[in-house]
Amino acid sequence: MFSSLSSLLFLAVCAYAGAALRGSADGVELMTVSAVTVTESAELDGIVLRRERVLPRGAELVPAAENGLRLPAGTAIALPDGTRELTGHSCVFFSQTDGFEALAPEAPEETDAAALDRLLAASPAESGKSGGRLVSGFDWYYAAYADTAGESIQPGECRVRFDGFEETVSARAVSVSDESGRRFILLRLTEGGADYLSLRKTKAEIVFSEHRGLKLPAQAVRHDADGTDYVYVLCAGVVERRGAELIYSDKDCCLADPNGSGDALREGERVILSGTDIYEGKVLTQ
Repeated sequence: MFSSLSSLLFLAVCAYAGAALRGSADGVELMTVSAVTVTESAELDGIVLRRERVLPRGAELVPAAENGLRLPAGTAIALPDGTRELTGHSCVFFSQTDGFEALAPEAPEETDAAALDRLLAASPAESGKSGGRLVSGFDWYYAAYADTAGESIQPGECRVRFDGFEETVSARAVSVSDESGRRFILLRLTEGGADYLSLRKTKAEIVFSEHRGLKLPAQAVRHDADGTDYVYVLCAGVVERRGAELIYSDKDCCLADPNGSGDALREGERVILSGTDIYEGKVLTQ
């Protein structure tokens, strides 16, 4: 699905118990361990496209519909000229428009880089002067340009997080191409919540992987002859050994499993980063 993760890393610190505090004891450098989440992702900047229709000002649904409610096919629309028509498909009603509805391609699944450029440069029509909009179908699209990490993106299934949302949602990259030195991506999504169906110009990120663990500088991790990883911690002035099962690493830092068993490292412990003649049981002056 994706090529090797040579993309940029974005370190997002989530649910910190406290800052990674550094200190010293008897010439030994210490750091208080905290849990972090490391996210490998590519940032996107683009626009959401849907199959939608703007109702003329004064039009009303019969019966009246709540904002964000999905309506069945055959729902009546009372038009300002006194006539009525029926919706041909099920659709979601929204009372507000954003002015981009008329600018979007009639077939959003065919959006290309040229269409995206036009949309990003366009000025939307004045919003609010309508009877609302109807969004039909269960799929919608996000056309965007990716940053340099987007070189890893290939057509296929992926996970996406939009600005303002904590969770990721499933998507499928249906079109990926290089346009004038930029990576163009067209994603198809089916997430049906009203908040998603109200998105328009927005940033997002394709998430390649996420790892949550105890952040350790690479210099703190030691290795037994059999390859077992461990660290030294200072506990009540005494050096103790803690197991550190690494679940992620790069050239600068490592993440240790926060749920290790037995004598495994725990969040909040003070890890020894550097010092001379460090061994288990050594007493250090605070």
